[in-house]
Amino acid sequence: MFPLLLEKSRRHIARYRQLATIMTKYGWNYLIEKLGLNKFLPPRAKRKLEEERPDKVPEAANIRLMLEDMGPTFIKVGQLLSCRSDLIPSPYIDELEKLQDEVGPIDFNTVSSMIREELGTSPDEMFPSFDHNPLAAASLGQVHRARLHDDIEVVVKVQRPGIERIIETDLEILFSFARLLDSQGFLEERINFSSLVEEFARAIRGELDYIKEGRSADKLRKDFSGNYHIFVPQIYWQHTTKRVITMDYIPGIKVSDIERLDEVGIDRKRLANNLVDSFLEQILLNGFVHGDPHPGNMIAIDSDTIGLIDFGRMTTIDEKSREHFIHILSAFARRNIGDIAEEVLNLGIILEDLDKRAFYRDMNKLLLTYYNIPIEEVKIEALIKDIFGITFRYKIKLYPDFVELLDIFIRLEGIVTKLDPEFNFTDRAQAFTVKLFRRKTSWKKMLMDYVQILGELQELAIELPRSLRQFLGQIIEGRLQIEFKHIGLDKVIARLDKITSKLSLSIVISAIIIGSSVIIQSKIGPFIRGYPVLGVFGFLIAVIFGIWLIISILRSGGT
Repeated sequence: MFPLLLEKSRRHIARYRQLATIMTKYGWNYLIEKLGLNKFLPPRAKRKLEEERPDKVPEAANIRLMLEDMGPTFIKVGQLLSCRSDLIPSPYIDELEKLQDEVGPIDFNTVSSMIREELGTSPDEMFPSFDHNPLAAASLGQVHRARLHDDIEVVVKVQRPGIERIIETDLEILFSFARLLDSQGFLEERINFSSLVEEFARAIRGELDYIKEGRSADKLRKDFSGNYHIFVPQIYWQHTTKRVITMDYIPGIKVSDIERLDEVGIDRKRLANNLVDSFLEQILLNGFVHGDPHPGNMIAIDSDTIGLIDFGRMTTIDEKSREHFIHILSAFARRNIGDIAEEVLNLGIILEDLDKRAFYRDMNKLLLTYYNIPIEEVKIEALIKDIFGITFRYKIKLYPDFVELLDIFIRLEGIVTKLDPEFNFTDRAQAFTVKLFRRKTSWKKMLMDYVQILGELQELAIELPRSLRQFLGQIIEGRLQIEFKHIGLDKVIARLDKITSKLSLSIVISAIIIGSSVIIQSKIGPFIRGYPVLGVFGFLIAVIFGIWLIISILRSGGT
């Protein structure tokens, strides 16, 4: 156990030093100090850091370049952060969206070894045809074209060797950073860093598990089994493991390649309509959504059919959140600003006392500016970011799944407006909502809902007397316990602990000074230059402790 911990510690220290050096290169000196990384810098870099000490945050472009230098984990974190318009200012979001996840390819011998290790035989023996040159290479893995024995064209995605260990080391470091920032109360009114890193860790680990990705593809394929507008590749499970996945090859053109789409005569307007409808169906009807809708993951097969790839990041939206979102779209169409504001509050946590009147007034002012322009000119991205601005100002923390859903809309709007510059995203979403509302209010659906409600009422009628009897029994027997949970006291207690420790040290220093003074006045030997050694030594200890105490108080901002 000890050698493993020692090896882990060495690995972390080396990585801390590397991260601190990269941060210094891009001018993130403030963050280095906040995270306590300055102690890992070489002496020369440390001196330079102390001389510069910039107060302002570096340019937005620097964060992208820095994350790219830091490696695959931080690139992924940056890409996930680019989906959090509720937390990150727009200039940084724009830069994070440009993060490149392209690296040099793995050599074929390494790919062959990985496939042999996972599937038991080499790719050349397993597949009648296997292209040694990769179709695409990214930081987590790379893709090769191949052919099965029944002549089906497939792609084989192989994970990079050792990438799991690299990512786990970085995640452990990110968790340590998060705990430190949370303990310092840094941006506590807006961000819980530990929860945020936990969210990122789940997403990144999910992308490393190809079995999970395969199951997600199967689920999405089943959801669209009757829809010929969307093609989801079949997973070939006999050639799939946690680190290797084999699926259908999708011939076609990336939806971002406008020139090529026009060359082959694909109707881009029809393609845009089908793409938006498919995502509205995923979001509002199925609640299981492709969580990474960028052009590289969408392939135009023809004017009517789009192929989806890369199912490592999927989003699940519960029925309650879907209903709230449908109500928002419906309220926007009816120009009912009060309902929109109420639904926004339903989809978040209010972190402090809310001035509802002021919140409703600002929402009213914002939405009226959008109602005063033609609906075809309303941009979803601008509307959502303006709403985020208000929720940020009133300290309303929106639920992550709702934020993710809004980000999917933003990115989708960006794709379809390139396919069709005249595309009216707002109008299309509202039309789909009306169609969905009709489906939900059909007599069959209402009958099924009533049957479900009657079933729940029956269960309640059976359960209520039993629960009431148990509750009353606990009161009569004196066994009823009420638990109070204090929210937000942890940081106060931690701060009090620090203050108490410093106060105790101050008392000890005072005692040493008084004791040393008594010894010097009593002239108790032995002596050095005519002064008692114990007294001089006591004063020296008191001075050292005193200097350390003053420095620690200044560093912690006075506490």
